[in-house]
Amino acid sequence: MKNVNMQGCHWIMNCVNQALAEGHEEIDLNGAMAYARDAEYQMSLGNPPCFEVTSSRTSTGHVKEFEVPEEYIEEAAS
Repeated sequence: MKNVNMQGCHWIMNCVNQALAEGHEEIDLNGAMAYARDAEYQMSLGNPPCFEVTSSRTSTGHVKEFEVPEEYIEEAAS
């Protein structure tokens, strides 16, 4: 199984906070870890490590999809 590492969680936090519409509270590391779990779930299904920010939260008003770079993905210890 593959996991998003802590650097990846910081990357996620930065990406999501930049995508947020004005007036939305920025996410913290715990929020980023929830998005990381979404990406890990996608990987468990054989998909790329992606997660989405809903359209109601983005500055564009559209769903924003992010793919976690491979450098932030590591094999989980067995």
